[in-house]
Amino acid sequence: MTLPAVNSLPSLETINTTLRRGGVVITATQRLARHLIQQVSLQNAVVVEKPAILSIEAWLIATWSSIEERNERPRRLLSMAESSELWRRVIEDHNATHSTFSLLQSESAAQLAARCRVALKTHQVSMAYEANRRRFQSEVDTRNFLAWLDAF
Repeated sequence: MTLPAVNSLPSLETINTTLRRGGVVITATQRLARHLIQQVSLQNAVVVEKPAILSIEAWLIATWSSIEERNERPRRLLSMAESSELWRRVIEDHNATHSTFSLLQSESAAQLAARCRVALKTHQVSMAYEANRRRFQSEVDTRNFLAWLDAF
């Protein structure tokens, strides 16, 4: 049995109308955003400003950044490289001051710690709750991760 392809995307006409009205088109992925930008650009024979078609991640970052810029003490998001460096420094500083164990590869530990933090955030595990924090006290590895997380 063959199922027909289903196109749940809005038509290019609808997208163009939204863009002409000053709207923003938000997509699930960066790849889809690039595809739609290309399709919209092909329809317009003249040179135009880059269409406001963004992935949800790019839109969230842009929106958060524009809100933060208006704050008295604006914060900024760390790049992946900055985040990795911060994790590495936190781990190395902790390792230097606590002799609970020795790490051979702080870079690998930093990458794993970053992935674990993302998993906690994704699954909405709040480390503010003491019950969740107690679960990290049973093993040396998880105790150290909790200390790193607090310092991060």
